[in-house]
Amino acid sequence: MLSKSNPFSVYRESDGVVVNSGFASSPSSLAAQAGPGELVYVGEALEKGSRILSDRIERFVPEEPPVTVSMIKDEQGRRLRYTDWYVTRAADPTDARPVPIEIVAEREAIRAAAHRLEAMNPIPQDYREPKYWLASFTALP
Repeated sequence: MLSKSNPFSVYRESDGVVVNSGFASSPSSLAAQAGPGELVYVGEALEKGSRILSDRIERFVPEEPPVTVSMIKDEQGRRLRYTDWYVTRAADPTDARPVPIEIVAEREAIRAAAHRLEAMNPIPQDYREPKYWLASFTALP
């Protein structure tokens, strides 16, 4: 079992980018962690992509990938799925009850919200938040 008392980061000597990090079982095993052209920084297990420079450490903060229209469509589909059964029931010739007007309005509102989000540039990272989807429901009776 590795000890949490020997945190380390392996970084490239050429640019200081952290390529690996972890906890060594003993201080004597730290040298074996680095490969050719790499150095070991002892004292902290840094996130891969961070940079160790001579005077400071630049912490890597991963960027979230941009939200795409496909992601909005997936969220729209997820939200519509909860009322799909009304549409299925309405299409069934053995039942054929109409979709309640409230459900039709809700489904239209979800589609309208998706269209508004798709038109944004950039599309907000928090696009799943209710504030983007519930604003359309004000049209309900």
